[in-house]
Amino acid sequence: MDAGIWGIVAVLVIGTAVVAYGWLSDRATTRRQQDLLANPPDRTIPRFQPGEQRPRYLSELEAAVHPEGRPLAELDEATRSQLTARITATASVPAGWAASGFVTDEPSGWAVHEQPLVLVCADGLTTVRELLPALKLARDASRPLVVVAPQADAQVLGTLQANQVQGTLPCLLVLLPDRDQRRSLCSLTGGHLVEADDLRADWLPADQLGSCGTWLSDARKSWPLPAQPALK
Repeated sequence: MDAGIWGIVAVLVIGTAVVAYGWLSDRATTRRQQDLLANPPDRTIPRFQPGEQRPRYLSELEAAVHPEGRPLAELDEATRSQLTARITATASVPAGWAASGFVTDEPSGWAVHEQPLVLVCADGLTTVRELLPALKLARDASRPLVVVAPQADAQVLGTLQANQVQGTLPCLLVLLPDRDQRRSLCSLTGGHLVEADDLRADWLPADQLGSCGTWLSDARKSWPLPAQPALK
């Protein structure tokens, strides 16, 4: 076999090897890409411990049902009579609780909170995150939180209602569209009209919140009642 034939054979062998290598390399690359697409990325999750118990989330149905064994904070007849007399003599706010899940006294249909913090919002609430600073202040102070806003996203309403129903944090949402009426409410409670940009920036000093002795809401109206004078 002369040198020319050997050269042709060598070219064929080398060419076949190159083609085979290229095919195998492409196949391996394709398989790696498919594996990357099919599997979650390897990321470090902050504060995650492999042995920790997985968190359990409430369904909408569970969030709307009072936990078994946790009694409702219903009032006695004497207290209802006293509150009826007090709201008769006090100016009302023309907006009540935003959903029936906020009711604390079923016989009267009232939502009643003692010594609440009152957040009066200048703008509508679009995300739960906007309420986190107020919720933290209320939790740290072990006080209920009353939120008054012109409007609120369904998720915000649902989250506040679930906190009330489940007993996680006593709270109430009142939707009061009129800005002047919200300003008047600030004067009654000693708080300030808090802008949405401040809430989104997590800026909420405690002195921006108002308070009252007792907050009472029914389906149509609310009453921020002053604290009762101490008996001597």
